[in-house]
Parts: sequence; structure tokens; C-alpha cells
Amino acid sequence: MEEFKNHFGMYNIFNETHFYYSKLESLFDEFIKENEIKLVYSKKPFDPENAEHYFFLESGELVVVKIEGEHNTIEFSDSKIVGKKLEYSEVRKASLTITFENGREIEFNSADCNEAHEERYVELIKNMYKTV
Repeated sequence: MEEFKNHFGMYNIFNETHFYYSKLESLFDEFIKENEIKLVYSKKPFDPENAEHYFFLESGELVVVKIEGEHNTIEFSDSKIVGKKLEYSEVRKASLTITFENGREIEFNSADCNEAHEERYVELIKNMYKTV
């Protein structure tokens, strides 16, 4: 739970998104053991209707969680990472493309959050490149 709380604590969750993040936390508790998480990344965290949450596990698995109204999607993938490409500037811009052996590519970009968190996302993306 510590990795989860550290990641989501940076957003200063407001009342209108508090229910969403409480629901996400309960899904997390039910399906993912806290000691399994290596890294957490969220796309569009301030837009709950379109948010996506990526949990990189110690086992090498990737779990993608989406909550769309009453519909929850939890996708486990055990496809291995076969490539990653990092591009960044020292000034608030970074992107990381991860390629999996099944051919799936996922791009993470400092613009996945809002402007106030771009610098944090640059560091998160650089850390993700080193960690996964």
C-alpha cells in the first residue's frame, strides 16, 4: 500500500475525485498485494472518467486498472519487456515507450498529467526507465 499511497498522495485529491480514488484503493487491495508493486504510473489522474493506472509488479507483470462509472477493468499482462526508448529534455518534457514481446507498445509522457505535475512526471518517467 505504501507505493500506492506515495504515488497517489502527490495529487492532493479533492472532494470530487475522492470517491474515485477510494474505489481504486479497494480494487488495489483486493487484487494486488502491496509488496508486489515495483512502480505505479497514472495517465490523466485528475480526469477519473479517462484515467488509466499502471502497476509494474516485481514479477515483471503489468497490471492496468481503469474505472469507468460502475465498470472496472483490471488487465494483467505477463508479456516481457523487450525494448524501451526514453526521450527527455531538462525542461519538463519526457516520454518513454515500452515494447513488450507480444508486440504491445505503451507510451508514457510527462503530459499524461497536468502542467503542475510535469516536472514530477519527468522524474517518474526517468525512474521508470531505470526500474522496469
